[in-house]
Amino acid sequence: MSYLSCYEMQIETLKKKYPYFKPIDINRNLCPILDQIQLKDNIKSAILSIDTSMRMQDVIQHENKDISVLSSDILSALFYHYMSIDYDAEKFNLLTHQVKVYNEQSTLLIHECNQKNVEKIKFQLTFCFVLPFICETQIKAIINQLEVQ
Repeated sequence: MSYLSCYEMQIETLKKKYPYFKPIDINRNLCPILDQIQLKDNIKSAILSIDTSMRMQDVIQHENKDISVLSSDILSALFYHYMSIDYDAEKFNLLTHQVKVYNEQSTLLIHECNQKNVEKIKFQLTFCFVLPFICETQIKAIINQLEVQ
């Protein structure tokens, strides 16, 4: 079973266990990138978890804060669960460092006015958790290849 199928099954199990768990959709742009990277499936699932958790922070508003914060925390816990499977300290440190990078980029985006810089920051945010494993040029090549198909 693929990392994506396992991840989606885990999410469905968590939704049944925690009725207030309402995660946002995963960043589907990551899947073709993850498919090309030589990583264990648990690391790929961890990337989907932490990326979704971090993006959920962007949708927290007063009226949905309880459910959104809970859902983000469950996704974060799922990240740690996946990372604990066949623990790899180097990859764990890379990905936890990317949480800091994501937060820094999010802050920059709020204050940036230059459209070219905004697009670069949005790209960095979209692919933040795969960038330690694949260069920006390769990501763009994969995206371009998908657009041609």
